[in-house]
Amino acid sequence: MLNSDTESIAGLYQENMQIRAKCGLLVEEMSKAKVQSENQTNELRRDLIEVVEQLSKAKSDNGVLLVKQETLSEQVRILRERVLRLQTELTTARQKVLNSENARLNTEKQLEAIVQRSRIELADLRMEAQRQRIDIERQRDELAFQVQGTCLN
Repeated sequence: MLNSDTESIAGLYQENMQIRAKCGLLVEEMSKAKVQSENQTNELRRDLIEVVEQLSKAKSDNGVLLVKQETLSEQVRILRERVLRLQTELTTARQKVLNSENARLNTEKQLEAIVQRSRIELADLRMEAQRQRIDIERQRDELAFQVQGTCLN
């Protein structure tokens, strides 16, 4: 039985050694897995911190962009109002130009009519003056003839 016990103990010892070797390998694998897990966790933590920082910066940038958008929207509104006001002023100015042009044309027509009437009146006055001159010359000649006739008698 001693031999059998010795064999049994030797078998158990060998099995124990195999289990210890397997445990050692498992402990080593677990240690490597733990290191790898810690490395991955640290890398993920760094990535998460970077993403959080990027998100924070993006939120800040978004806030700045919203303020710029509001400012630009207000500027666009002001410029639109100004454009509408300038369009109204331009329309008014164009209407004034048209009215002035019409008034100028009417004034020119009136002046042309006055000039034409004045020319006609001047021609009539010349004719009247010519007729009066002829009448005066005729009366002068008659008076001269009468004076000569009186002087001869």
